[in-house]
Amino acid sequence: MKKADRQDLIGQLLSERRFHRQQELQEALKEAGVEVTQATLSRDLKELGVERHMTTQGQSFYRLPRMGAGAGLGDLALYVKQIDRVEFSLVLHTGLGEASVLANSLDASGDRRILGTIAGADTLLVVTRSSQDGASLEEDIRSYVEEVL
Repeated sequence: MKKADRQDLIGQLLSERRFHRQQELQEALKEAGVEVTQATLSRDLKELGVERHMTTQGQSFYRLPRMGAGAGLGDLALYVKQIDRVEFSLVLHTGLGEASVLANSLDASGDRRILGTIAGADTLLVVTRSSQDGASLEEDIRSYVEEVL
């Protein structure tokens, strides 16, 4: 597998779920048919600009860097006022007229956990692929929003 393809796969895996250790990511790559050494994986993470982030519970995990406006999750901090989750659905509360802006950003983010969004004036429904994806996305959203508060 070419380096660029491997790095694309790493980015996809990081956008789909959390990895707390490089070994976990290395095992996920192996399950996908890509064997990589720890040294190569470290170089790939550095080249991709992958960051270590802390949850509110103090656990660290790897995540892709934010890419500014239009990056999807990075926009959450600008708009989200409240988050509610039921199984695989999230309801995000925003200011009046902001839900559709956030929906467009999330739809364009390419986050594979998200099946789709439906926006009202100040409420956004986000449907995820599974309960696990819903919980993971909720935690990611909370980490972005809490950084600003």
